[in-house]
Amino acid sequence: MNKKYQVFVSSTYEDLIEERKLVSNALLESDCIPAGMELFPAANKESWEVIKSVIDDCDYYLLIIAGKYGSLGKDDSGNKCGFTEMEYNYAKSIGKPIIAFIHNDIGNIVSAKVEPTKAGKKRLERFSKKVKSNSNVKFWANPGELISNIKSSLTKLIEECPADGWIKGNEIYEISPDDNPLMLGLKKVYTNVENINYNDIIQNTKQYIDIVHIHGMTWTNSNRNALKNKLKDEDITIRVVLLDNRNIFFNPYADFIGQEGKYLNNKTAEVLDIWKAIYNEATSNGKKSGAKLFIYFHDGFPSKSLYRFDNQIISNPAVMTKSKSPMMPTVYCEKNENPNCLFNVYFDEINWLIDNSIDFIELSKK
Repeated sequence: MNKKYQVFVSSTYEDLIEERKLVSNALLESDCIPAGMELFPAANKESWEVIKSVIDDCDYYLLIIAGKYGSLGKDDSGNKCGFTEMEYNYAKSIGKPIIAFIHNDIGNIVSAKVEPTKAGKKRLERFSKKVKSNSNVKFWANPGELISNIKSSLTKLIEECPADGWIKGNEIYEISPDDNPLMLGLKKVYTNVENINYNDIIQNTKQYIDIVHIHGMTWTNSNRNALKNKLKDEDITIRVVLLDNRNIFFNPYADFIGQEGKYLNNKTAEVLDIWKAIYNEATSNGKKSGAKLFIYFHDGFPSKSLYRFDNQIISNPAVMTKSKSPMMPTVYCEKNENPNCLFNVYFDEINWLIDNSIDFIELSKK
C-alpha cells in the first residue's frame, strides 16, 4: 500500500528561508508532507507546546544546521536552550526517526547568516557535535547538495524505519470496527479531497455546521448553493471560524505562500462578503427567518481545516505550499460512545478556537 509520510523540518528560520522552501518542494516530490516552523515567528512557551504536538504527529524528523544557532528559549526543565536544539532534543526523546544535515563550509556563508558572537558560535559548535555523535548525519555546502542528500537519505530512512504515514492514492478506504480496535470513530480516509461530496453532506445536515479555515475562498464558493439552502433553515446553526489578521501566524503564512499579508487580508474580507451575500440571498435580505450564522476570527495555529456536520467531522491539513493540490490526507470521523473518539478531539479544537477568538460577527436575523 502506498503512503505519504509527514516530515518535520527543523532549522533556524531567517537564514535558511530559501533552503526550507526548496526542502519543502523536495519532500512533496518525494511523496512526503512537510511540516515545520514557517508559521512560528514568535518563539515562546505557547508556540513550543504547539511545536511539540506537530512533532508528535510527524513520521520523521529532518534537521538542517548552517551558520546560526538561533533564538533561545527554555526547555521543559527550565534550562536555557535554542529552539532548534529543543526540537531536536524532543524528537530524540520520543524516539522519532531522525536525519540531520550539517553545513560543512561555514567560512563561505555570508556574515549576516553566521552567529555574530562567541557565545553563539560556541552553542552552535556544541549542538553540531551532539548531533554528529547521536544521529545519522550528512554534510552540505550548497542548496543543490542539501536537496540531493535529503532525497537519498529520506528514501533510506523510510526503508529502514517504516512509519504509519498516510494512505496514498485516489482511493477511499472504508474502515470497519475490526480495523478500528480503539473505537476512535474513524469512518473513511481520503487522499484526494475532490472525492468528498460536501454538497450532499451539507444537504443531509439537520442542526449544526462548523467550518474552520484560513480563509476558505475556494471551499465556500464551491459549496455556495448548498450553504444557501441550509441558511434558509431556522433549525440550523452555522459557525464559521477564520484566521484573524492580527494572528502571529498571519504574515509569515502569507510570506511562505509567496504573498503579502494584505493578500490574505483581502481574501478574508472577500469571504466575509460572500457569507453576507449568501445569507442575504437565503433570507431575502433579512425579510425571512433563516439559520443562525456566526463568523469568528481566531488566534490559533492554522494547521488544519475542520468541517463539522452534526455528529460528523472532516479534517484535512491547511495548504502549506504555494501551489494548491487536491491530494491531501483527509479523515472523516463520526461521534460515538468513546469520550476520546476523534470527533470529540476535533470538536474540542473547534470550540477552543471559538472560545479564544479575537472577534466575531453575528449575521443572523434579529
